[in-house]
Amino acid sequence: MFVRRGLDPKDRRYATLADKNAAYNRLDGWWGNDPSSRFEMSPTFRPTPGAKSFQHSCTPVFSSIPLLATLELIDKIGFSNMVAKGRQLTDTLESLLKASKYHDRPDQQVGFRIITPAAPWRGSQLSLSFTPLSKGVMPRAFSRMLKRGLVGDERQPNVIRLTPAVLYNTFEEVGKAVKILEAALEEEEREGSSETEAKRDIVAGDSGQL
Repeated sequence: MFVRRGLDPKDRRYATLADKNAAYNRLDGWWGNDPSSRFEMSPTFRPTPGAKSFQHSCTPVFSSIPLLATLELIDKIGFSNMVAKGRQLTDTLESLLKASKYHDRPDQQVGFRIITPAAPWRGSQLSLSFTPLSKGVMPRAFSRMLKRGLVGDERQPNVIRLTPAVLYNTFEEVGKAVKILEAALEEEEREGSSETEAKRDIVAGDSGQL
């Protein structure tokens, strides 16, 4: 549950005067945040335009109904079986990520580190911290991954979270996910090299004019 108190229009967390004026007699929740900036995790509350801004953090009743089918499926498969496969999927993802040439590189190079604790101190999710932080690698890598069909979870400024879904992801798809990540970083590396060469050419040209 994540609910912000929004009863004071003078609250400094609100980004604009209109946002402050909208704070009267209401509670602000996660789902009321503007989805275009929600995952920036800003300390200011920027409401979604219209009635949607009054949504809280509670799951709506009607959208919860499909969960009944999921619970029936879990009961059929067996929760212990799901836990065992989930661990295997994440262990496989972790092994493949650590085998990547982009894993645990120096801070100045394009790459990533796994910042999630090792098993058994984690669940199914792995959080990857991208370098160099000052170059803004993560948003570009995340966009490239989406274009290639890999959907993760971004956390500004430099973290992407990957989680194999035990009910439908396969080990083959885990391997494909790592290849997509590597392809995104390869593209980032190429663009960085091209930009560096262009700057060198400009400097060389300026030196020649002198």
